[in-house]
Amino acid sequence: MTTPDFTVSLMRGFCQDWLNRADPAACTAIMTDEYEVNIGGIVLPGLASYVPATMGQLEDFAGLSITVHELFTNGSEIALRFTEHGASIKAGGNQAAWRGIALFWTDSRRLIRNVTEEDYTSRRRQLSAAAPDEIESPAVAPWSTMPVSASAAAEQQVRDWLAGGGIADSPAGSLVFDEGIDSASILDVDSVEILDLFSAGPSVGFRIVETGRYLDGLGLPESTTGLPASLSSMGMVEVQSDGQITGHLIRDRAGLRRTLTRTAG
Repeated sequence: MTTPDFTVSLMRGFCQDWLNRADPAACTAIMTDEYEVNIGGIVLPGLASYVPATMGQLEDFAGLSITVHELFTNGSEIALRFTEHGASIKAGGNQAAWRGIALFWTDSRRLIRNVTEEDYTSRRRQLSAAAPDEIESPAVAPWSTMPVSASAAAEQQVRDWLAGGGIADSPAGSLVFDEGIDSASILDVDSVEILDLFSAGPSVGFRIVETGRYLDGLGLPESTTGLPASLSSMGMVEVQSDGQITGHLIRDRAGLRRTLTRTAG
């Protein structure tokens, strides 16, 4: 029997012992005291900040569960695509299932850093309508994942693709956005800043900020169209043998909506 890689064991502890059981004691076993989280642009430095903030969500969504759809690791860095789902006490028991992507870094023993985007726009819609989305099928055996060496070639191909506007120009069906929407038409993008990127073979995880002008897609007043805007996104993609790049992206639509609403007055 193959012994699970330590990074996969950390992810199992993160998903099952921490989030699914809402057990804060699990955090000290899998995270350093300085573990830093950036989620939706909010930075939580250290367990003293992160654990109470997360417990607030877990207490609202009592019984919250996380379903893993995809996981890859190069032996020190880990990418996770998931759905969180549960019933919100604050929303009168209404249910929601919202997607997310998370990237993790380790110190060869524990988790030291995480960046995450979750589709809070979708969660808000579902809670308001009292109509949860269907949950994508889980990965069959995520905890049996073995590490694959990083690929400089795959990383460079994805960097070039991102910098060249590849997200907006991707063929229909090659990328899945947020809640399954096959649309990149939120911003007219002028530039792309790559904040984080790593690979495991042909699989690449990344965090970016696109800057440009708002087009459409958030149901905002016409006065917001054309306003300068920045959009944070995270992706897990795969470089195919024919060079095509396919995968999933989660965008901080909720943060963009807040910014545009404030700017428009």
